[in-house]
Parts: sequence; C-alpha cells; structure tokens
Amino acid sequence: MYKNINVYPLFPIYKPLTYKIPEYLYEYAKEGKRVIIPFKSKKIMGIIYGSQEEEIPEEKIKEIECILDEKPILDENLLKLCFEISRYYFVPFGETVKPFLTSEFLDLRDPIIKLTLKGSLEGDEKILELLKSPKNLSFFQKSQENFEIYLKSLKEGWIEVEERIKSSKNFIIFYSIPPFSMDFLIKKAGKSKKKIEVLKFLKEKEIPVPYGEIKKNISVDEDFLKKMCRENLLLRHYKEREIFQYRHWISEKQMEPLKKLTEKQEEIFKTLEKSLEDNNFKTFLLYGVTASGKSEIYLHLADKVIKNGGKVLILVPEIALTPYLATRVINLWKGRASLYHSNLGLPERRIVYKKTLSGELDIVVGTRSALFLPLSPLKLIIVDEEQDPSYKQEETPRYNGRDVAVLRGSIENSLVLLSSATPSFETMANCEKGKYKLLKLNERIHKKPLPEIKIINIKEEEVVHHEHGWVIFTKPLLENLRYHIERGNQAILLIPRRGYAPILLCRVCGTGFICPDCSISFTVHKRKNKLVCHWCGKEAQIPSKCTSCGGEVLESIGIATEKIYEVFQKYFPNIPHGILDRDTISKKTELKKLLLDFELGKVKVLIGTQLVAKGHHFPKVTFIGILNADFLLKFPDFRGPEKLFSLIVQVAGRAGRGEEKGEVYIQTENPNHYAIQCALTQDFEKFYEREKYYRKLFSYPPFTCLALITVHSKNLKRALSLSNEMSEFISKLEKKKINIKGPQPAPLKKLKGEYRFQILISSESKSLLHRFLSNLKPFFIKKNITLDIDPLNFL
Repeated sequence: MYKNINVYPLFPIYKPLTYKIPEYLYEYAKEGKRVIIPFKSKKIMGIIYGSQEEEIPEEKIKEIECILDEKPILDENLLKLCFEISRYYFVPFGETVKPFLTSEFLDLRDPIIKLTLKGSLEGDEKILELLKSPKNLSFFQKSQENFEIYLKSLKEGWIEVEERIKSSKNFIIFYSIPPFSMDFLIKKAGKSKKKIEVLKFLKEKEIPVPYGEIKKNISVDEDFLKKMCRENLLLRHYKEREIFQYRHWISEKQMEPLKKLTEKQEEIFKTLEKSLEDNNFKTFLLYGVTASGKSEIYLHLADKVIKNGGKVLILVPEIALTPYLATRVINLWKGRASLYHSNLGLPERRIVYKKTLSGELDIVVGTRSALFLPLSPLKLIIVDEEQDPSYKQEETPRYNGRDVAVLRGSIENSLVLLSSATPSFETMANCEKGKYKLLKLNERIHKKPLPEIKIINIKEEEVVHHEHGWVIFTKPLLENLRYHIERGNQAILLIPRRGYAPILLCRVCGTGFICPDCSISFTVHKRKNKLVCHWCGKEAQIPSKCTSCGGEVLESIGIATEKIYEVFQKYFPNIPHGILDRDTISKKTELKKLLLDFELGKVKVLIGTQLVAKGHHFPKVTFIGILNADFLLKFPDFRGPEKLFSLIVQVAGRAGRGEEKGEVYIQTENPNHYAIQCALTQDFEKFYEREKYYRKLFSYPPFTCLALITVHSKNLKRALSLSNEMSEFISKLEKKKINIKGPQPAPLKKLKGEYRFQILISSESKSLLHRFLSNLKPFFIKKNITLDIDPLNFL
C-alpha cells in the first residue's frame, strides 16, 4: 500500500510535485525532511512540505527514492519562512530553501550506513548480517522488515550515516577492527603481511586508533587502510576537529561585564522588557545618535531572554567591521555564543549549524545568512544598522535581510528590534503607519558632545594637493589633521572608492581601458599592479603602452584609497597609516593586523571607504576627514542624498568616543545641499522631512513600491528579443494603478559578459503590484530573467 506526499524540488519550479511512498514510511516522512526523487530522466533533491494540491492519476505518480534525514532539518517555522519568502519575492520554494542549508545538505547522494563501534560490539545478528557488505540508506527503506531493523539499530546507536569527508584537515580519522574473531580476520587477510600486522596492532590497542599513530608504527598509507575497510577487515571512524572560528578576530579583549544602564537607556529597556514578557510579536525601531549606547540595551535584553531559556539572533552588516559588539557577545556568553557569516569555512559553518540545531548556542551574531539558522525558541532578533544596504541579497533569492528578520519574528512570535542612528526611509514610514514602535536616544552616553562638523567649500578654500582637477587635500583639512595627530590622537580619512584610480587613460589618443565583459572602466590597483573590474572581478596587468596607438603616456585619473595613502605619505612621512577597504577585508590576517594595530595606536591614520564608518569603537579617534562628499550625489540613484546623510553621520560617529571631543571636516562642491546641512547637527528628523517631500513629489519609495525586471544574455539579439517579448506580454495586461518604464538598456548595458535590458514596474499599492507580477511568473523561472522586489541597486 502507498500514500502520497508533497515534495518541492530544489529546482526552479513553482508548484510542488506529488510522489508516493510505502505506507510503513509515511509516518517517517515528516515535513522538513530531504528526499531523493526521480524527476524526468534524473534524480534530484526535494523537501517534503504541504499537502497534495490536485488529484493526479495513481499510475502517473512516481515513488520517492530515499528519505535522507532522521529528523527534519527545517522545522515548521523555518518552512513557513521559506514559503513566505518564496511568495513575496516570486522565487520557487526550492530555491528559497538553499540559503537555509549548508553545502553538505545540498549533496545529492544515497547515504551509506555503517556500524558504529557500539554496533560492532553489541549489535544483533540481523544488523551484523546486513552490514557484512556496505548498504545504502535506500536499501533499508525498500522493505518494511529492513526498515524496522534500521530504526531499531539507529535507536540503539548501532549504526550511523557515513560522513562524506571532503578534507581530512577537518576530521581526525580512527581505525578499529570489526567484532569478528582474529582467526577469521587473519584468514580473510590472506597472505598480506601488512594487513595481518595492522590487525594485530589494533587488536593490542583494543580501542580505535588515529591514523597518525598507525602510520608511526607500521609503514602503510591511508589508501591501504581504506582498502581494508572496503574488505570489511577494518572499521573507520571520524571525529570532527574543534575549530577555533575566531582565529581571524581582533585582540582577545578582557571580559567586560554588562554596564549599568543610564536613566534613558533603562526607560527604553523597560519598554522592550515588557514587550518580551507579553510574548507577542512586535517590531521596534531604536533610533539613537551615534555612541548613545544602543548596543548596551541589546546586550541587557539578550541577557534577559537567555536567562528565560530563549535564543537571540543579532544581525550586523559586516561581521569583521563590528568587532566591539561581536567580541563583547562572545566574551559575555562564552561557549554559548557564536559568529556566523559567509566568510567562514564550511567546517566552521557546519559546527555553528549543528550547535544551533542541537540547542547548544544561546546567541549568534551574524550577517544576513545567519537569518536561516535553526535557533529555537527564537525570542529576540536584533538588526543593527538596519539601514545598511549590505542586508540586501543581490543573488536569488533577492531578499532584504532586515525585512526577512521582521518576517521571521512574526512567524516565531519574537520581539524584533531594528536599530540605527540614520534609519531607512522604509522603516521610518512603517513607524509613521504604526507598524513599528519608535524609541529614541537623543544623547550620547554621559552626555558627551557630538563631534563638531565643518564644511570646506573646495571652490573657495585653498587647495594644497589636487590631481587632474580632483581635490585631495585643502589647507583647512590638512592643518587640522596635523593638529590632531600631533596631540597623539588618531584620525580617519574617508574616500568612497577603493584602488588607486577609477580610470586609466592614454594621453596621446584618449583611449580608456574598459573591461571587455562590462561596460565600465577598469580600476587601477597599484598595490596589485593590475587593472581590476569592480563588477565582475576580471583582472589584467597594467600595460606599459596604449593598446590602441602604442603611446607610452598612460595616466591614472581620479582618486581612491591607494592614491590617498600615497599622497598622505608626502605630507606625513613618519606617521604610520593603513588602508581599510574591500581589498583589506578579503585578506583576513591583514584585516586583523590592521584593526589590532589601529586599536593599539600603532597605526595613527586609517584611510578607507564606507567600511570605516561601520560599527568601530576607537576612543582615540578625534578627527574625521571626508575627502569627497559629492560622490554619492553624482550617482544615478534617488537614494543618493539619504546615503550621503547616513554616511556623514555614521563616519562622524567614530570621532570623539573617548575623552576628547571629535572634529569632522567635509570637503565638498555642494556645501548648501540639504543632506550636508542637516548632517552638520546630525538632525535626522529635519533631513527626513525634507527628503520625504521630494520622495512623495516624484513617487519614490516609501510612497511607491518597485519591482525591477532585468533581461540579460550574452547574445545581444537574444536579450533584446526576450525583453520585447516581455513588453508585448505586459502590454496586453490590465494595468490599473500600475506604472511601467521600459524595456530600456540598463545603466550598465553590459555586465559580466551579458547584455542587459530593464523594465521598472511600480505601484502605490504593494498588493496591486504583487497581483500584477503574478501574471509574469512563467518568465521569472527563465535563466535570462531576474526579478528584484524592492530593489536597492538600479545599475
């Protein structure tokens, strides 16, 4: 007898598929378990979820191959989260599951079942007989008798699924002899003296022996021992190495206990504590000026949750650039806290995943990928710097981590706390609508003054150093930078671009060096001695001659971090300085050394991109120089003013966190722009009201909802044809209260070797927009079409 189950393939199709399963397996086929299923002419992986949606003739229903998991790897809440992400972002359910799983769970294979040491010593005759030769999991599921033997053996601890070892570096490998008489084993070994020597050595030891110890005593390699295992002369065991996942971290700070809250902090804490006690989902926005003590409230709240048996998730934009918060969490909850982010190796992610699944971890600090960890019961979710664009995923599924955090909170019945000194417009709009509750911290801890921000109009002030019309240092900025350094303090210089210069130009014929795969210039990277495309990552050697005319006068045009570093040396030859940008982050040991040296005062000046503005706590920093504040205003992005205001306020917040007051100097051609003027006093409310007026006037978010469709192909005709096909289809649809622009070439017409056309769809109603987009679902599963709901990047 068979029963039917619903399976979503990890494959881009929207509807679930129906498969049949033997009745004795039906209770074992729980939602959230992975299965191997036949699909057309191949086998693929799927997840059991939901109920059968339509009647299908029995003869057309195929049988599943294998149920892979003993327990569901996704619980009811995580499955619901997957489903809601799938629904909102128009991504097939199977594609939304992938971020929830580490790569080992996406490994399609029929697992091999093997005896444990306990099983080899205590197992009954049936399991010992079955496992005389290797058996796959599907073998045990094909008959009721064998499946019952499997369940009993699993319960008794006699069997386990053999690990697929990808790297012996991550495991210690042990060998032992199976539970047969030595006479039997020696006879089976035949005339091989080496095999007999290994058997006798392990017999003497009586316990599993590491491979290294066997090798020291007997001249055999691991392949030889593996062969003995295949012949059932040996048993192989694995023990996962304990990995120190903080080895790339900054200095091991001393344990810093929770600090006493100020009166205002305590007031906010009590409000949040009451919401926790009510045990209902609610979202708060904690808006506080920089250095106002927002993170201390998080930690007190986390402590309350953990003491009551709940779990806590703290999301940060960049794990490596929030060392103060992350280090405090690790130290406060030693052994019960962890970091989680995409730069961890697979073994480290495995450990964190397993510890969250088993309940060993109480609190995790991580980037957006940590949202999908199986923390349960999850009672508190904190999104630090909620406005940061790093929370937006740029690959399928294109979710916003902040919004998914709120969604998960609603499903888990958790308290969600969004936090920022410069909240996003979408979050502020939700506060005004009453969806979120606003909490304010208007003063710094101990009433320390905000840094004094001064504007330098580069059209009027004396320019000390410029190149090709690009101003690097004005006299006021350079003089005040020198003043702070001579007082023994530290400084940060911000320039929005990484590399040496954004353009390499031939002065003879005017040829620029364009990435062949993208419609954008290569960036000069002097440290690498290479041209690098910041969009596709393609690299080329810096040429000595122009490829067009053979001219030898090649000039680097524009400014970026490496050029500032070089120019700084001319004016401050004896002052140690460093660069913090994406290139630094990619080298973990270099990042650790730089942050540690800056923390200890060995590096006096930090030159960097927007990354210097995020989450750092360096009390000796008293000076900030923003060298080119106009960059974001010249970018084709309606969020430019918002990003500029946020950047100025955030980077200014790194100054004056210690005993001395901070100063910030902004070099700009637009001193009267409202984003810059409002940033002088860090007046977010004033900026929000001004910017809100323009957003409403031009129907930009949060007053309208956007969806960006990008058609892309390596073949220009194919991209154009497909975009026209979509446009023709859209033209036949009802478009009441729906606005459509395009198809038109993307601002970056070619990217990563593909030609690109865009269609921008907007509506004041989110429900109307989703209803309209549902008509286009068949297009969204095509490889050449991507849909981005609530896009942040329009390039």
